Amino acid sequence: MGNGENPSGIMSTCNSICGPTDGMIPSTGNDGISVSFEYSRDQTVTGSALIRWHMGEIQWLQSNYPSNGQGILQIIDPDMSLNPGTISKFDTSVWSDSDSGGTKITMTETSAGSGIFQGTVNFVTQYPSSGNRLHVSDGDTVTGEYIDRTLPSPYSSTASITITFNHYSWHNSTSTRKSSCQQCKND
Repeated sequence: MGNGENPSGIMSTCNSICGPTDGMIPSTGNDGISVSFEYSRDQTVTGSALIRWHMGEIQWLQSNYPSNGQGILQIIDPDMSLNPGTISKFDTSVWSDSDSGGTKITMTETSAGSGIFQGTVNFVTQYPSSGNRLHVSDGDTVTGEYIDRTLPSPYSSTASITITFNHYSWHNSTSTRKSSCQQCKND
């Protein structure tokens, strides 16, 4: 129905029998889709739905973490729940002042079709970043990043926005720390 393109950048995992668009149906955030299935002669089931995209959200689940502890980053974006019957996953970036290159962590949907994703990062002071381990030092700002490529109107179908969530003042103590969120850029 739409003239959109594949905005998510996610490729189908099926083989060449998926058709000319590799299993994807191009759409924009203002389209609809109708499906009709004939399962026997003169027996047809039809369904329709609107296509609506959402603005993603990102946050650390707790307001403080010790510098040698474990943190949980949460991203909420129903658009990334690619199949309501299975748990979806994707990678996102985290970094600290001590390691600006940071690392990628896997965000896993909390339940099939929920659109709520969580990823765990282990904060370490004596080892380099690797896997889900991120090197931090006392006083660092730690940032989680999510690039949302499925934006609602008024954004175009080719727009993306980078959303970051910073966590400040890493200490070995458990004193209260502040977090802040900012939308960084609109590509």
